[in-house]
Amino acid sequence: MPFISGFLEVACSPGSMLILTNAWKSLTRSLGRNLLLFLIVACIAGAASVALAIKSSASEAEESGRESLTITATIGLDRQKLMEDATSQTNTTDTAEGRPNFQGVFSSYPDLTLDELKTYAAKDSVQDFLYSGSISVDTTGDIEPVSTQSATSTGDSTASTDTSTDQFDPVNGFPGGSGGSGGNFGSGGPVSFGGRSMGDLQVTGYGSESAMTGFVSGTQSIVSGAMIDLMRADNECLISDEFAAYNSLSVGDTVTVANPAALEETYTVTIAGIYHDDQASAQSDGGMIFSTSQDSANRLIVSYPTLQSISDESQAQATTTTDQMGQEISTGLVATISSTYVFASPENYDTFTTQVREDGLGEAYSVTSTDLDSYQASLVPLNNLVSFANTLLLVVLGVGGVVLVAIAMLTIRERKYEVGVLTAIGISKPKVALQLVVEMFLVVVFGLVAGLGIGAAASVPVADHLLESQVAAQIAQEESVETNFGRPGGGIAASQGMPSMGGGGFSNVFGQNAVSYLDQINATLDWNVILHMAGIGLGLALVASLVSIVFVMRYEPLSILANRS
Repeated sequence: MPFISGFLEVACSPGSMLILTNAWKSLTRSLGRNLLLFLIVACIAGAASVALAIKSSASEAEESGRESLTITATIGLDRQKLMEDATSQTNTTDTAEGRPNFQGVFSSYPDLTLDELKTYAAKDSVQDFLYSGSISVDTTGDIEPVSTQSATSTGDSTASTDTSTDQFDPVNGFPGGSGGSGGNFGSGGPVSFGGRSMGDLQVTGYGSESAMTGFVSGTQSIVSGAMIDLMRADNECLISDEFAAYNSLSVGDTVTVANPAALEETYTVTIAGIYHDDQASAQSDGGMIFSTSQDSANRLIVSYPTLQSISDESQAQATTTTDQMGQEISTGLVATISSTYVFASPENYDTFTTQVREDGLGEAYSVTSTDLDSYQASLVPLNNLVSFANTLLLVVLGVGGVVLVAIAMLTIRERKYEVGVLTAIGISKPKVALQLVVEMFLVVVFGLVAGLGIGAAASVPVADHLLESQVAAQIAQEESVETNFGRPGGGIAASQGMPSMGGGGFSNVFGQNAVSYLDQINATLDWNVILHMAGIGLGLALVASLVSIVFVMRYEPLSILANRS
């Protein structure tokens, strides 16, 4: 490349200062044209710096959010896979109905035991393991569950009247206020789901204080007595202040509960403390309640060893029967386990999913987490903003580059005679081209500095306004969808105050199902943006300068002077 080597030799020669001086004088002589070029470069640099600041700050905000994100996950049956297996296996088809035997397939895969869950929790990728167990029991003696319903006798029938809101009739409809006495949806006998009886109260045993998410989040707090020892099977419990007031109970009293499927089987626990639940009043505002055991006011909190002791004793004396569907029903109290694995980062969660498979977790079970999905959903407005910034950057650079090249072409055509004179008096073409390049670089540098100043002043308010608009648009879209489904105000669960069905879940403390959009970023110009802008300015100057260099090297001085017109 003799031209490039010659061009560099001229740039490094002793006459380079003279070239710089001439370039500066040329800029001042054509002030109007160069001022226009300066404004164009400043606008390009300002818009590009804002776009780069948005991209950089958005990337930092997303990475910071991921690092501070607490991931929770559960292990359970993969229902979709089991249903697909049941459909594809001809030997599981009920020939009488010609339908897949879903019940048979699902029953062949039992829920994982607590010991199995604890084995997976021992992985170094797991930060914490939260677990609890729940059983449903009946009240005995003068103890009754808290209920918003009252029963009034009318002839031979019993009518249910809700003192606050309309709910299902506990006798003629779904079982409600009386728990186990309502029968199998009005058919008589104890209410049962999945072969387990549903009673008046729920006894929940926790394995650690971190699993007691209501107390951790502050929605529950002890108002009398003391906390129970979660490591001992001491038959001590915590009761809600509503349950205590309703039954005139205090710390030190005992509560005797019965197995709903075998009322002669009773267990006695001592009240160690009384707690207040902020969510209890919210649950009584309405919604579908099948049993008073679903009301958090009727929840007895014990240690998991106490719960396990009750369950072991109950199963030791249990009897088993078979219902008309062929399902075995045991009178033993079996705890329903709720468990959650906590991870410090998404990477640890990915590692855990690989480790449990290597340790033999069957394909019928899956590790699931809604936290990553919720976090990605929270980034939708931010991602839309980044997409807008990318488009803006491409458009600005594309249009700006074309405009600069066009101006450079017009400039060199206007100064064609000047180029001919300079080369005719003995100045080499590389020196002439270098002077034009220096002029372009000086204009670009000044414009770049001004553009960075514009970007520094405008990037934060522009980014905040654009992100606010994206968040508002996303929320408006979701509200429109909710309205289409007839759920203004957040959907069925939010509008009806749907109660928790289990009491052992941990999503409320981690906010798994809530989407809180990222609505603020710090879109300031840092050194990373400045360096990128310097590279962009250098690239634009080179593109525009190449036009000048090509034209100068093609011109013949004698031809230029002979055809001055």
